[in-house]
Amino acid sequence: MKDPAEFFNTPRNKEEWNKLAASASILEKLITIQTDASQMNSDNHLEEEYRPKTAAMLDSAIYPSALLEELIDISSLPENLKEKAWEMLCCREKAFGFDGQLGHLDAKVHIRTVDGQVLI
Repeated sequence: MKDPAEFFNTPRNKEEWNKLAASASILEKLITIQTDASQMNSDNHLEEEYRPKTAAMLDSAIYPSALLEELIDISSLPENLKEKAWEMLCCREKAFGFDGQLGHLDAKVHIRTVDGQVLI
């Protein structure tokens, strides 16, 4: 146990008292603002819509890696990059969760390229 006088600020005169009172008032306002903002967010149903759904069922479908080219759409890539893209995607097929390794995200993948950029 420690004596509170050792670690709490104790004003020695009226000027120090006024400074501590001003600091306490500022902290009180900040806490009130933060509390009000938190309450507004909890009332906002739109925000809750984007929170993780821990009770949501995962997609139970298992996608075979043999269907990689059918399941991943690279049609938006320039023709001269498609072959290299397939090489890269096939080398890293485990990153896509095929063969039941990960969940499934029904989304389109877009690989942005910059003209004149050296491929890594």
